[in-house]
Amino acid sequence: MATGLTMEFQFGTNWSFYSNYVGDIFGAPLAMEALMAFFLESTFVGLFFFGWQRLNKYQHLLVTWLVAFGSNLSALWILNANGWMQYPTGAHFDIDTLRMEMTSFSELVFNPVSQVKFVHTVMAGYVTGAMFIMAISAWYLLRGRERDVALRSFAIGSVFGTCVPNNWRLSVRCNSETVLRMKSRKYNR
Repeated sequence: MATGLTMEFQFGTNWSFYSNYVGDIFGAPLAMEALMAFFLESTFVGLFFFGWQRLNKYQHLLVTWLVAFGSNLSALWILNANGWMQYPTGAHFDIDTLRMEMTSFSELVFNPVSQVKFVHTVMAGYVTGAMFIMAISAWYLLRGRERDVALRSFAIGSVFGTCVPNNWRLSVRCNSETVLRMKSRKYNR
């Protein structure tokens, strides 16, 4: 969340010409990210950290899942913006204003490059999360603390960390094929 705030300021300060040129297009997914995901994430991260004594364990679990959902939603909108920069769809150049203008919001959202980048990035995050949970669980096991919780966490992290990389490898292949298909002129020189 912290890096997203600084990036928003940089669009106005360091990349103002770029923001003027494609702001109508590029701003839409970033605004959706701020309105939908950022507020969801920041609200429930606050409840997650400051609600330990006020929430029961089921409410805390719900808050945890909502933080995870908000993070994935945030990744979706940010990668839609990034995918548009890689493969601009749903826009045209207006010669009168010398700016890019959006012609189809759905083409921007369902950009083939951003879809494979989203799956790839989320899978990478899941692998990293599984390894992080396994590392913390191993640390607890080595210290002999919270053995039952550490064993269950390690088992869940192991299963998740074993299943997800297979799908992640598939997403790497899809990502490579999509980039090659969409940007074939770059690679056929």
